[in-house]
Amino acid sequence: MIFPPVFFDVMVHLAVHQPHGALYGGPVQYRWMYPFERYLGKFKRYVRNKAHAEGSIAEAYIHVECLTFSSMYLHDIETRFHREERNVDVCEEREQMDLSVFSQKVRPLGSSTSYRPNEAMFETACCKHYNKIKGETAHNADRLHQTQFPIWFKERIKALRHSSPIEVSDELYAISCGPDPLLASYTGCIMNGVRFHTKEREQYRLSQNSGVVVSGEHEGKPVDFYGVLTDIFELDYMGWRHVYLFKCDWFDVGESSCRDSPD
Repeated sequence: MIFPPVFFDVMVHLAVHQPHGALYGGPVQYRWMYPFERYLGKFKRYVRNKAHAEGSIAEAYIHVECLTFSSMYLHDIETRFHREERNVDVCEEREQMDLSVFSQKVRPLGSSTSYRPNEAMFETACCKHYNKIKGETAHNADRLHQTQFPIWFKERIKALRHSSPIEVSDELYAISCGPDPLLASYTGCIMNGVRFHTKEREQYRLSQNSGVVVSGEHEGKPVDFYGVLTDIFELDYMGWRHVYLFKCDWFDVGESSCRDSPD
């Protein structure tokens, strides 16, 4: 079919000729000139003497090659060959802790917001479970043990540290005393080489880093719990010890939800 010249506007030209170009030349990213133009632009920025542009580019290229070769043997400074990864979770050397709860490798992102938790948060975290089982019988001893253990543990460690201080380490005593009542809240952190953002922080971003999954067990069967990160808390203990907690909104993983096939 022969088309008149007035028919060939820009969009028709692309629709007719671009498929043929892709069939003959392959993917366009392997045959366009953008990488070469960017590299030539890098060379043009080397020019200092416009009267002798070629010689200026050659001298600058030799200097760059010498610096690149020398930087391979400079181990006490950061270079392109031994630069830290983007998601490094430890920004400074810290003392090695014996207890795993204080050995978390976390690097908070941005500035923190300090505030004192209100009574509603404490009731939700501590008292809700206790009020639920308050009138139950003794056959729920495990649940009662979970709710009453923190108070007993604090008094026990305090008495043991007074009678025999050698048996109680500083980390164990710090746990028994509890954290500082002031919490530090962050909107992002890097933990174990993984970047996490709260749902509010990534609201206007294209990438998603707020999803979390926790492997658990329910009635003897393994269950994966899925949620969305809403806040990151930093708890301060005695001796500059820190513990980081994630506050999440969890999805209902009932019988109607999806399950991974064992195959």
